[in-house]
Amino acid sequence: MRVVSCSMKDMQPMTPEERAFVEQNMKLLNEFVCRYGLGSEHYGRLALHFTQVAVRYQREERLRRFSFSTVAWMRLRTELSHIMREELRTPQVVSLEEQYCPEGREDEYESLLWHMTTQLLTPRQQQVLRLRLDGKTNVEIADECGISRKAVEHLFARIRARMKKLIDDTS
Repeated sequence: MRVVSCSMKDMQPMTPEERAFVEQNMKLLNEFVCRYGLGSEHYGRLALHFTQVAVRYQREERLRRFSFSTVAWMRLRTELSHIMREELRTPQVVSLEEQYCPEGREDEYESLLWHMTTQLLTPRQQQVLRLRLDGKTNVEIADECGISRKAVEHLFARIRARMKKLIDDTS
């Protein structure tokens, strides 16, 4: 396994003893990743912090009052907390189909979704939504329904507001 060859904090090259210490203790990092069920997307960042704390442990006498596993574990947990906070702040885009529709049951899902929509929307809103789903533009929908383009835009704004309220209420 390749070990980062310098500490990012002070940019001093690692000594051979520090490198050997990191390599001897890599199992701690692997245990941490396994225990928290983390994927490879987090491994590099955690490995960097693990290496930094190992080098720091070797260089700072005051840290050696504690076992290395305790110091490393605490640093990794802190970094994992930072990662999770960042992920919570980053919106995750997941389609409703991926989230709620089991493989091979798309028709059932579609009819259930449409049933929920019909309970929520007025007949006119349902009509313009069906036309949009058929690929029509706002101008084409307006012509077909005998209303203005602005009225179509207003109907879609109301549809979005109702759907947002539904989503917020179920969250």
